[in-house]
Amino acid sequence: AWDDVLSDVDVRIELPMPVEPGELKAWGHGDATGEVTLQDNQVVLLEVGRNPENTFVEANVVFPTYVTWNNPNKVAEDRLEQIIGTEEKLERDEIESRRNILIGGTLLGLFGPLVALLTLVWMQRKNKKSNPDPYDEPEYVYQLPAPLAPAVMNKAIFGQRPNPDTVTATLLDLVRRGYLKMDEIELENGFDYLISKTKESDTDLSDQEWHLLKWFLDTAGDGESVTLGEVEAIEADTKLGEAFYKEHLAWEKAVLEEAKIYEKRYRAPHATAATVWAILSLIANIVMFILLLTQLRWLLFLLGLTGLLLAIYVVVYHVKHPALTPEGDRAMKDWRAFKRMLTDVGTFSMADVGSVEMWDTYVVYAAAMGIADEVLDQMAIQYPNDTLYEDSYFYPYYYRNPAYLYGVREPISRGIVSSTPQSDSSSGSGGGFSGGSSGGSGGGSGGGAF
Repeated sequence: AWDDVLSDVDVRIELPMPVEPGELKAWGHGDATGEVTLQDNQVVLLEVGRNPENTFVEANVVFPTYVTWNNPNKVAEDRLEQIIGTEEKLERDEIESRRNILIGGTLLGLFGPLVALLTLVWMQRKNKKSNPDPYDEPEYVYQLPAPLAPAVMNKAIFGQRPNPDTVTATLLDLVRRGYLKMDEIELENGFDYLISKTKESDTDLSDQEWHLLKWFLDTAGDGESVTLGEVEAIEADTKLGEAFYKEHLAWEKAVLEEAKIYEKRYRAPHATAATVWAILSLIANIVMFILLLTQLRWLLFLLGLTGLLLAIYVVVYHVKHPALTPEGDRAMKDWRAFKRMLTDVGTFSMADVGSVEMWDTYVVYAAAMGIADEVLDQMAIQYPNDTLYEDSYFYPYYYRNPAYLYGVREPISRGIVSSTPQSDSSSGSGGGFSGGSSGGSGGGSGGGAF
């Protein structure tokens, strides 16, 4: 009943007197790593290098009755052969049990790698069938791959749900397109930004963009404008916070619905099944590895480890080679190359790629990807300041306040988080070792394993 592992357990049982050779025999029961040793026809030693938790240690010892001649608790019965027969049966049963465990564990260990391997082969064949001629991914793409809204792109291409980065990117995009304007307000201890409506919604706005305007201007603001400070402090008014959260969910739903249109075009028919099989393969091999690890056998450990590594490889393969249609394959690789271009923006001339107005568009997508600061930094380095002030929507703010994007994103993030309901988010007794015996009786100067 001990809940702790014990190391170097040594038990010494000494008879009052030595006996004749062969008259002292002993068997150990408990963990199979223990050993039994006899010394001088009088002493039994039990040694367990590591006794697992909740595992008892027991010694069955036989010796002539004359050793305890004064003990009245005697029965006139020859029990030696019966005791030896019982212990030998326990030994045979233990050997058979270990053999069965080894056979069963081996079969179980082979099952894991087999499942992972079959899953991998199935994925490869299905991917080849749905996209027989994969698109060669370019190093960089310098033009916008498709006119997707930033939040929709992040979900449809990179699988990321709407988040404060995509909210910020959508607001910046509406500023760039003239539906909103952003005025910097200087405070005693920092900056705030006033976001105001400049024109009414029209047919150029998607459903999720219309929801975002309603979310910020109508719910958090007065219908015409709102400051980011008001958004950040939305939790101060419980009723207003609940309305803000409700509109947040409506915007998220609109983004997911719009992204679903592209996901249906981009994802191969077996995409969901591939994801399920990759996850199940990994879970199954984790469970099997843990089960096999408890057997403390190198063969089973290696089989379990092989299955686990194969299952991890299957998951990595699925991430790197998702189940896509030819259109989806090209879209994913072009957007990845576009993101890589934005990340490495300092390695080439931005003016050779396009105008400041074009890079303003790219800043919006960089904001959704969390790398807009790098793009704005390079615009400051590579374009004259007067050009940026005349042609860029965002740089005048960034030039005055390098923490501009942080100052926009963080109040939005804190407003979203604060308005979200919380629900969304011994001692033991010694005993006998009787877990079976691997046999091994001491005799004469001999001993044996447990």
